[in-house]
Amino acid sequence: MRHTQRAPRSCKECSSRKIKCDKGIPCKPCTKRGQAARCTREVVLVRGVVTVTVHFPSLVPNPTLTGRDKWSAPSDLSTDDMINHPQKLMSLVFPSQFISVVQTWDDIFMPSRSQSMKLIQHGKLWTSWIHCAVNYKQFEAAHEEFWKFLESGGSVRERNASWLAIYFALLAAAILTSDEDNMDLSILPHMSGNLNSLMHNWYSASLYCLDVANYTRSSEFMHIQAIGILQMCCNAVGDIVFRNRMMAIGLGIANDLGLPYEVGAEHSPVDAEVSRRLWWVFVIGEWYAFQLHDILSLRGDVSTEVPPKMVSPWWYHVILCKTALVHREFTQGIRKKDTDLEVLVRIADEGLANIIESLPDYLQPLEEGSPHSTDLEDKYPWIRWQRVDLIMILLLLRSKINYECRKFWSNSPPTSMPRRTLCLQSARSVIMLLESADMPIHQRRYMYACPISVFLRTPLTGNCRTYTLRLYDAGLIIASEIPRSVGEDESSDLLNSLLSCIQLLEQSKNLNIVAEKAVEHLRSFLLRINDR
Repeated sequence: MRHTQRAPRSCKECSSRKIKCDKGIPCKPCTKRGQAARCTREVVLVRGVVTVTVHFPSLVPNPTLTGRDKWSAPSDLSTDDMINHPQKLMSLVFPSQFISVVQTWDDIFMPSRSQSMKLIQHGKLWTSWIHCAVNYKQFEAAHEEFWKFLESGGSVRERNASWLAIYFALLAAAILTSDEDNMDLSILPHMSGNLNSLMHNWYSASLYCLDVANYTRSSEFMHIQAIGILQMCCNAVGDIVFRNRMMAIGLGIANDLGLPYEVGAEHSPVDAEVSRRLWWVFVIGEWYAFQLHDILSLRGDVSTEVPPKMVSPWWYHVILCKTALVHREFTQGIRKKDTDLEVLVRIADEGLANIIESLPDYLQPLEEGSPHSTDLEDKYPWIRWQRVDLIMILLLLRSKINYECRKFWSNSPPTSMPRRTLCLQSARSVIMLLESADMPIHQRRYMYACPISVFLRTPLTGNCRTYTLRLYDAGLIIASEIPRSVGEDESSDLLNSLLSCIQLLEQSKNLNIVAEKAVEHLRSFLLRINDR
């Protein structure tokens, strides 16, 4: 981090290109280049203080104040409101900046056949059990037939647009856990050697194909499949606001088709299982935005489980479903207001404890001193990723649940302090877990998952929760309590955790557009703390 007399107001892209910047975020030059989502300002040290020029488009003049205090953020930008009303927060901090780069078929970049197959296989290993949208045996056969058609002189635009939407969505999703070592470098110069640009193109291509297929007015299962995969990429390409709309359309189509399918003359057992898992991805992600089937029928839907002794990536999905049910019952209890909050928190904690006990041995938290790698993990590389992800999910959920008791922290400190301590310990543990996780940075670009969005009791629950947003959530909780620290030791510990959170986000901001905005916003908290 460089030292300077004042924080630069021009964005990093314009500064590196040595062109005039209009000082906006995103600025007009970046927008014209189709790089609005990459438009950020440099973080520097000004007289020893970490500083960045923060751009809040919602700042309004307050006529009752003078000087620098005249310009202040609206009251809804208080830390507590940011945590309790993330829909409002996200619209301010992470405004949708997505600009499609595909307007015609000719704008789509086609990989080579071998590269295409390599990406599909990579996605099968790392993302198939996240989106749960595809029967890979069927898709691989269709993929083979697709490339034979192209190599015989056929054109992409002649193929089924709905299937192409799935295809390009799978390519985009595969980039989320890829790095240049996984790529055929010969295809990268066309995209300026930038994996994010490649993902942006294929994400745009999938949306373009959905539009060609008239997906908003046509109820086809392939449209649900494409949306289920695309929702993984929304944060990474900066298309955050649209994700809610897209998921709502997908869930509406699913309801029209009567998902999940029942086994019968029209649907094989495999098709029915794919539809059930995909249905759950939509149900959990949009739980609070829609009144779905009765909770008991949904609970029965989870009962078809993977055999306990089987090493299978699908355990991950089953555990997420159970976790969502625990949180669903917790939030229902809060809405009904007929049970004491402390009782609801205790019941939710017990539910989470039961889930932890039910985890297969290979997904159980590692004991201190345990080796980071085992023969089983070498055979199944996704095990370590799932273990870290599930532990982080449970910790963040625990922190969120206990944060519900925050209004009692000031009113009755003796009885509520244990809840506050547990909340902060869990939030800090999320950060420490990711600091110690032996995981490549490119795999942290997207740590699922859509079901984790149920941790927030707001309309934002449709938004896909990522590695970035979970860190951001933990950082927000910690930042909110720094001004209320009990003693200098706690204040120092919380501040160090917040700095660690920012450093982790810094590591992935080149791979994840949202991380750049999260870093910028959390650093603004540091500036406020410095001012105090």
